Amino acid sequence: MERSQRRVTEREMLDFMQASSFGNFFAAIPEDLHEAFRADFEHAIEAHGGQDGFSLRDYGMLLVARRPLKSPDG
Repeated sequence: MERSQRRVTEREMLDFMQASSFGNFFAAIPEDLHEAFRADFEHAIEAHGGQDGFSLRDYGMLLVARRPLKSPDG
């Protein structure tokens, strides 16, 4: 199933990247530089955005499972 989100802000895009990497996107950057990196990265993303902003597209899967019913015999 394709999902698309339009007009994503630079901060939302960076938050999505951080969440998608299980919190490891900033792992190679010293913690005291995270905010400066975030600001620089958001500025760089902004420079590449179009008039409509960015769109995030992902593909998800919805699975539904059920347990087998137990027979009266056990």
